[in-house]
Amino acid sequence: IMQMNQNLKNQIKNNKMVCGMKNEYKRYFLQDWQIFDAFDLPKYFCVKGDLDLSDMELTKLPDLSTVMIMGRFDCSHNNLTNLAGGPVAASVYDCSYNQLKTLRYAPKKVDVFDCAGNKLISLADGPQYANVYDCCYNNLVSLYGAPAFAQYFCCSYNLLTRLTHGPLRTGIYDCSHNRLRTLRGMPHTAVEFDCSYNDSLKFKRIPMGIKQLINNQHI
Repeated sequence: IMQMNQNLKNQIKNNKMVCGMKNEYKRYFLQDWQIFDAFDLPKYFCVKGDLDLSDMELTKLPDLSTVMIMGRFDCSHNNLTNLAGGPVAASVYDCSYNQLKTLRYAPKKVDVFDCAGNKLISLADGPQYANVYDCCYNNLVSLYGAPAFAQYFCCSYNLLTRLTHGPLRTGIYDCSHNRLRTLRGMPHTAVEFDCSYNDSLKFKRIPMGIKQLINNQHI
């Protein structure tokens, strides 16, 4: 395997397997003793491991719309404005720190979904099933499109004034550092619910299903 990795590097360097983009070597990967190009995969191809296209200064994704990725798909830290061409399925889908304004073309079901650090104002068209969902550091004014359930859900550092359309059942729910004045729409059940660093919150009671409430002010 080590020798094959070295051979791959040599081919990229000596045989002009380059595309003129930052970190161009990332487009090539080894699978089943062959070298594949992520920008020229056959239809219905299955990537048995991870596919890392992060930090390549991409403005659009290659056409992976029929490709399934068994591991992690990482297109973070690029200049993407949409996810057109993204894989039809992945275990982990990381599109954080781009310029996304929409989640259209995102997969509907993943284990982990990370869209932090974008320009989203809602979660419309995003995954409906995700155990871990991180959408912090966006411009969210609505949680419309969020999954109904997530083991971990983080929407901190946004512009939310209420939690309507957010998950109703969670393990850990972090909505800190927003502009919340009410907790209307808060989950029915959560092991830990963090609503610290918001505006003056006003609500009458905490649902019995909230095991631990974290808040930096007197309610």
